[in-house]
Parts: sequence; C-alpha cells; structure tokens
Amino acid sequence: MIIVTGADSFVGKNFINATDHKCFCLVRKKENIKQKQAVVNFFDKKDISQYIKKGDVILHILGITAGDKKEIYRVNYLITKNLVDASKNKAKKIIFISSAITKLKEKGNYGKSKILAENYIKDSGIDYIFLKPSIIYGKENKMIGKLIKLIKKNKFIPVIGSGNYKIAPVYIKDINKILEKSINLDCGKEYFISGEEISMNNLIKKIAKIYSKKIIKIPIPLFLLKFISLFKIKIFPKFEQLNRITKHPKYDTRDFKKDFEIKLIGIDEGIKDLKKQGF
Repeated sequence: MIIVTGADSFVGKNFINATDHKCFCLVRKKENIKQKQAVVNFFDKKDISQYIKKGDVILHILGITAGDKKEIYRVNYLITKNLVDASKNKAKKIIFISSAITKLKEKGNYGKSKILAENYIKDSGIDYIFLKPSIIYGKENKMIGKLIKLIKKNKFIPVIGSGNYKIAPVYIKDINKILEKSINLDCGKEYFISGEEISMNNLIKKIAKIYSKKIIKIPIPLFLLKFISLFKIKIFPKFEQLNRITKHPKYDTRDFKKDFEIKLIGIDEGIKDLKKQGF
C-alpha cells in the first residue's frame, strides 16, 4: 500500500488516476478520487501517525509553490517534518517531490523550504528518494497549460522579457511513469528531471503551429514585471515565479537516465497529445 499526500494536486490527481497500485490518500478535505482516503490534520503528528501504518511507502506530493513566506514554510517544511516524525519505525521509504529550483542560486522561499524538508528527511534515517523535476506540464498546469489556453483564444500573446530564456518542461505522463518506478527503486538518491530544452519564444511558436493559430507576441520587460510583482497583483506572476521561469540552470540528469531508463516525451509530442485529448 502506498500512502499518498497531495492527492488533490495536479501531480497527485494524475498519479492516482494512472496507477494500478493500491493507495491510501491523506487529504486536507474530502476529494472525489478512486482511491481510499482519510481527512487528516497535517499539523497534528498523532492524527497522521494512525494512518502511516497502512503502507510501506510514502509518496509525499503535498506542497505549495507560491504565497506568503510563512505559509510556504509551514506547508513545505513543517508538514514534511510532521509526516517524517509520524513515519519513524513505520514506513520503509519516503518519495519526496522536491524541485529543480533547488539548483538555482536564487532559490526563493519555495526552494529554501524544499531544501529544509530534504535535510530533515535525510537526518531522520528513513530511506528516501528525492525527485526534482523541472516545470511539469499537462492540462491543469498553471504555466504551459494556461499558455495553451491563451494562444487558443487570443491573437496577442504577452511574453515575459525577451522570450529567449530556455525551459525544460516534463510531461505529466512521464512523471506518472517516474513515480511508478520510484516505488521499487533503491533509496538514498536525488534525481534532477529535465525535459527537452526550448526557448519560450519557440515554445509559443510551436503551440501556435500545432493549434493552427496566428499570433503576435508582445514582450513585457522583465524589470517591469518584477516591479509589478512587489504589489502582489493576482493576475501577474510573483517575483519567485519570474525567476523560476527565466533562470533555467543546467541540471545533471545522468543518474536519472541511468536508473530510470525512461525516454521522456518530447515537447512536440506532448502538446500534440494534449490537443488529441481535446485540450
């Protein structure tokens, strides 16, 4: 039995719907999912502890990428700490969904909270695997998914800065395969997962071509967006999000390629698959 947190998230929902494993989901509120679930208070170790014994492997997906600094640390670090404390002498292994942003020089609150959580897991003595994907995309993705919707409905497409910066997105179907394989993989490793590199300009061009849309790109200066982010206007990306999008480092994915032996779906194929699904 696999204990899963974050079953209501983009990654969590996709894994739950795709897997043949029996899972027991720890959720903050009741969800419409096909697997068994229990509503728990993640800030109460005793509440978590009563369910951990139901499984050998914990798949810890729950987390937030943006928001108030205190809330980011509370969810990404404190919940992980409570989960680990409740799991000692009960769970054999924890698979933790971290982030490739931990590689950035400017990690922001999100990246720092993930590193704190990783270190706590390491120090606990529980066997672990850290998965550190680049941007994950699919129907529900707030970046590429939203970009596809925008291109389908609009002629004028805003672009952050020059648009020449590169990203390396990973398709959600590949993430499902990676999570499945992680369950039976040896522990004690971290894996950076990076897809095909593409500039934002070329990504927009590719999406427009696949969906047969004629568009005009409107560059918005990065310094202006960073200034606007200080005012925390919901429709604009936050400062940390701008850094994550525009500062793509080189990841060492050799261990991932060697241990997982999964050929990642290319961007062209992934977007065409989304279109085929009616997205």
